[in-house]
Amino acid sequence: MAEPVVGNADVMAHWAKMFGQDEDADCKVVLMLESSPPGGAGEPSGTAPEGSGPDEPDAPDAPGRVVAVLPAHSWVLRPACEKWNDQWLKWTARPDSDAHPSSKRRKLSSDQAVAVTITVAAGSGTGPSSAELVAAHTNQKEIRIDVRCRAEVPSALAVVEYAYTGQVKPGSVTEAIQIWRQADYLQMKGCMAACLELVKKKLAEEKRAAAAGASGSSAGGSTGSSAGAAIEFFQSYAAWPDAATNPSHQSFMPLLAEAKRQLVAHFGDTLAVLNKKELYDQMLALPAVGLEALLESDDFGTDSESSVVLLLAEWIDANYGRTDAATRRRLCGLLRLCQCSRAYLDWVLPALALDHLLHPDTQAGWFPITPAQLTGCVSRYLAASDDEKAALERFMRKPGALTGAACLNVTPRRQCVPAAGLTYTFSAGRAELVKAFAGLRGGNESALWAHLRVGTRDTCLYAQGLAWCVSTSVKHGSSMAGLWLNVNVPRMYCEVAGTAPATSVSTLMRTPFPTAWLSSRMCVHMWAPAGDAADADAADADGNQWPQECSVRLTSKGIGEMGRSRGRREVLQLAAVPIAQPPLQMQTAQQALEAAVAAQWARYLKDDRLTGTITILPEGCR
Repeated sequence: MAEPVVGNADVMAHWAKMFGQDEDADCKVVLMLESSPPGGAGEPSGTAPEGSGPDEPDAPDAPGRVVAVLPAHSWVLRPACEKWNDQWLKWTARPDSDAHPSSKRRKLSSDQAVAVTITVAAGSGTGPSSAELVAAHTNQKEIRIDVRCRAEVPSALAVVEYAYTGQVKPGSVTEAIQIWRQADYLQMKGCMAACLELVKKKLAEEKRAAAAGASGSSAGGSTGSSAGAAIEFFQSYAAWPDAATNPSHQSFMPLLAEAKRQLVAHFGDTLAVLNKKELYDQMLALPAVGLEALLESDDFGTDSESSVVLLLAEWIDANYGRTDAATRRRLCGLLRLCQCSRAYLDWVLPALALDHLLHPDTQAGWFPITPAQLTGCVSRYLAASDDEKAALERFMRKPGALTGAACLNVTPRRQCVPAAGLTYTFSAGRAELVKAFAGLRGGNESALWAHLRVGTRDTCLYAQGLAWCVSTSVKHGSSMAGLWLNVNVPRMYCEVAGTAPATSVSTLMRTPFPTAWLSSRMCVHMWAPAGDAADADAADADGNQWPQECSVRLTSKGIGEMGRSRGRREVLQLAAVPIAQPPLQMQTAQQALEAAVAAQWARYLKDDRLTGTITILPEGCR
């Protein structure tokens, strides 16, 4: 049970109001840019803005530069922080301070003073002028706080304010972690605890919101929560304490564990991330530590480890310039490569490994494994005897094995395809069908194709680490249309290779290598038995309900080829439309053909769109 706070509430309320005020001030707080690189564990960490000015006294961001000053009260600050008390007891004037007889320090500029005045007196409508702020605090002792850049000034001021109020104002997770970092450097444990409590509350609020708004999606993925607090937590990783040198890291561990759980729950699984634009964009914006939290989790679902490889490849493609080789090696080491599909083990991964061998210091060579390690260890691991597995594990732990033995991890991730499957929509506009099929001519025995746009971020469906596209076809003279599923290597594997045309992975787009087929069911909605479209819930004279579905079911039995399609030629019955002479208002025969195509497809159109669904079925589902 917590001990009650001892003290006069009126006095403490008065102290809280003294923050930033001149009344009874006997010292000043001076915020300065660090004059040297950080040296000790626990110091505020961050990255100074690129292109900072020269190391000269009058340079705007030169080391030692005063960036903020405000009046303060030693009887508040000294007991609040041991470091501040030590400064007070050992204080000597800086050579460039106003208190030094030979001072030549340039006074705080008007815009800087105004900025500090606004910060500490916001909402009051009153406050000293910039000139008064500077003049009022000459010849006073200073309590100095180092900051790395101007962006750290608000968090440093918030720590000072905590000394007066005992509270951290509610704000974002990022702000709370930045204040925590400053408080950690100053060893103000009460402020540190208040910051962590604020972050804890933010995470708890979003967890409750996610639970309240959870509603399963037929296409997998997030429960509906934005996971803003968890994402912010990971985006603030630069302010985290160093696990190896800072004992305060232990206090971070419970929050880190909860943030990881929420992050994994938000992104859900690889198919959700690869196929939903919002999640995909959020994934690309994650720092490496955030992506690492997903890749290392058994609860981050997938249909195949091949999809996990594709997800990492997409992230590397967007973030290569912001990573180093060690970071990429650490992330790739979380891939459970031995669980990948044969298409990946036999074709995609060897191409990536060869590119790493040939182009190790370029984006084309981002995947840190050699062909020998891949074919000699990873590909044969699952079929190996126990003794051979142990030998392969020892081999992959040697320094030359770039990804380490983690790539032989056989622990399965959560399977994200439920028994009922994952369903996605596809569609095509009336104009798209007309454009595709109005070119059929007498004597033309070839088929024309129309690409049906899957309702995902990229108009095709990503599964098994590959790209799947739905299309329909019509052959001249036929009254039936076909429904097809096409498979190909994701374009990203060619794009991530950079501009070099000779990379191994770029040739996969032109290589019809064998692959197991995606277990799936494709359906097209039919809205009426004849040319006229009907209401969605209407019934005809025979009691048939609309819409009805024309479907094709594909299984993983049998082997297909990359770049090819599987399906059926005769799935959709087209309406019989006589080719009559074009009416007077029609200017050309082409317009008559376009009208005929639209009439043929009319039973499948609602609001001028053909619609349907593709459902990914769990492996083994027939």
